Amino acid sequence: MGRKGAEMSELRWHPFLEQWVITATHRQDRTFLPPADYCPLCPTRPGGFPTEVPDPTYDIVVFENKFPSLQANPPEPAVAATPLSPVEPAKGVCEVVVYSPRHEDALASMPLERIHHLARVWKDRYLELGARDFVRYVFIFENRGEAVGVTLHHPHGQIYAFPFIPPLIEKELAASRRYHAEKGKCLMCASLAEEIRDGRRIVLEGDRFLAWVPFHARWPYEVTLASRGHQVSMAEWSAADMEDLAAVLKGLLQKYDALFAKPFPYMMVIHQAPTDGEDHRHAHLHFEFYTPQRAPDRLKFLAGVESGAGNYINDKLAEESAAELRRVGPASVAAVRAADEADREHAPSAQPFVRGQRPAHSMSDVLEAAFGPGEKAVTAFAPGRVNLIGEHTDYNEGFVLPMAIEDGIEMAARSRAGREVRVHSFDLGETVAFSLEEPIRPDPVHPWSNYVRGVLWALGRAGVALGGMDLAFGGTLPQGAGLSSSAALQVATALVTRALLRFPMDVPRLARICQESENELVGVKVGIMDPFVSLAARKGHALFLDCRTLAFEQVPLALGEHVVAICYSGVKHALVASEYNLRRRQCTAGVEVLRAHDPRIRALRDASLEALDACRAELDPVVYRRCRHVVTENARVLESKSALGRGDLRRFGESMDASHASLRDDYEVSCAEIDLLVDLARQSSGVLGARITGGGFGGCTVNLVARGTVESFRKEVLGEYRRRTGIDGWVFVSEAADGANLSGQIR
Repeated sequence: MGRKGAEMSELRWHPFLEQWVITATHRQDRTFLPPADYCPLCPTRPGGFPTEVPDPTYDIVVFENKFPSLQANPPEPAVAATPLSPVEPAKGVCEVVVYSPRHEDALASMPLERIHHLARVWKDRYLELGARDFVRYVFIFENRGEAVGVTLHHPHGQIYAFPFIPPLIEKELAASRRYHAEKGKCLMCASLAEEIRDGRRIVLEGDRFLAWVPFHARWPYEVTLASRGHQVSMAEWSAADMEDLAAVLKGLLQKYDALFAKPFPYMMVIHQAPTDGEDHRHAHLHFEFYTPQRAPDRLKFLAGVESGAGNYINDKLAEESAAELRRVGPASVAAVRAADEADREHAPSAQPFVRGQRPAHSMSDVLEAAFGPGEKAVTAFAPGRVNLIGEHTDYNEGFVLPMAIEDGIEMAARSRAGREVRVHSFDLGETVAFSLEEPIRPDPVHPWSNYVRGVLWALGRAGVALGGMDLAFGGTLPQGAGLSSSAALQVATALVTRALLRFPMDVPRLARICQESENELVGVKVGIMDPFVSLAARKGHALFLDCRTLAFEQVPLALGEHVVAICYSGVKHALVASEYNLRRRQCTAGVEVLRAHDPRIRALRDASLEALDACRAELDPVVYRRCRHVVTENARVLESKSALGRGDLRRFGESMDASHASLRDDYEVSCAEIDLLVDLARQSSGVLGARITGGGFGGCTVNLVARGTVESFRKEVLGEYRRRTGIDGWVFVSEAADGANLSGQIR
């Protein structure tokens, strides 16, 4: 009798295809898309949960896979072999190569020095693993993106040391061997020479490496990257080889990300000589990139013909794909190196902000450290916000009731000659530059910069004559927490730009500029609330805003013995990558049905619950629930404003509770972690109300808590949350703060 399937890892022979199949059932239990703050590949934080990397920081890390397909000391097979069905232990090695300690990093955005270092690591592992007597092939690869099955987003690759030569590579080597025997030269060298003569499929050229879309491409944007000179394996790499490889590889991946202005999924595999001790002079080291993205919103799948018959069908001509890749991203390897050099020159020595702390140096100092001496600087501070109630009503022209918080984004800026804009992120330690002589477009490699680019783009479209400037910013708002760090960054950009360029623009128009920036250049269909409250808030008040007319009222936030406590779940939301825009389309679909019955209904703000119920039979059930949330949420905002006005905090808390239930059940923008935080809060003494705040899909909860119970709330809620999820959240209390302000005004 075999062992339990959960322990089984073995090689089973496929007699029809004459190849081994690896069966490793324990891999069913491997980590699957964990929250960013619970990533097993991040450095272990002091006092945090232990990850696979025990150190608080690192450069590049290699360790054995915790869920390996192949093992150096594998268990015996779970079944007995037969002559028709041989079975062997799954002997081999599986390693993980973690490229960077930064969770949001990618090869396309890493310094060339780090990629060069990674190439040295690859070479080292090829030599070390290949020297083991049972390893016949060292296969190095990276999977990027959920479209290719990635379950951990932290930048990493893998290495499989096989006890056999994998079948696809064996077939490739056999063809190369036959060609070499017949022609006396390398098949890849001959193919590369033909591609260079033709020229139409070349994508990027270095001195020693070249990237091109092969004539026989099977995937929409498949690329081969190979050494110009004949190299059978990494063992032949020199320092100059690895330096050139780093530049060509980074440039190619930047082109991929620029193609559809978003992170591009791919499988990167490295083919080279086996390590079986045989003569493989016919082999030629090369990288292959398999790319399932065939259009911005469409994927190629290996369906019936590809999977069942083994015959690829490509929807793209190789020549067209190569031309598209040449048009985007860096124009040359020289441009890749120049950008890398500029980033290194402007790399800061400062450390990131900590939540609730201001930096030791002012942003003006950071600006000068990043770009050197220059013109007089102006500084803006734009607060984040917490929405007390009124979620997903703003883009439906409804009502909201947010308040500004004490944390936010600080930005320093100054004018500079010419038409170049340089932006430095203090928190990330990254710098970008772009020319106003060219149309402003999103940067997929540095997506944080799109919020700055978007504001300048919207101002330019509004008729503002833009000029060169330097900007540096940092903040105490965690990204993805639902506290509107993106709006704060855009508001700060708008304020310093208005001060430098001296154009008149009032608060409502500035808020619209920031909204247009995020809607049209960043690509998230947000409403007006976030930038408006960041601009117009007043200390000690909530801001009641009519998102259609932009009429607003400062509502005194007289909470007495209660405070607003914000609880971060440790689960980051990503609006661009989420279903946020889908919710907006669903609301629009509901309005179309309602308007057919009553032309006065321009937005869900105009609909009553009775009108919605009258059309229920004509509405998709999901669309009905989305609309019901917005209609009832608008009513809850009006009731909350009234309750605060008469000091009825208990009624306000009940509205918060009802809002969360609606967001969870009707709008479906909550998640298990947020629901748990809300449930735990409601069980804690002194809590009058709790709800998700922000766009949803993670982020924060907002809680109305008795002042004297904040510490017990923190201990009870976070302790139980940590026990159940393994995630470290945090709680902070914020007074209602003033809106954005400017200092160092240019006279």
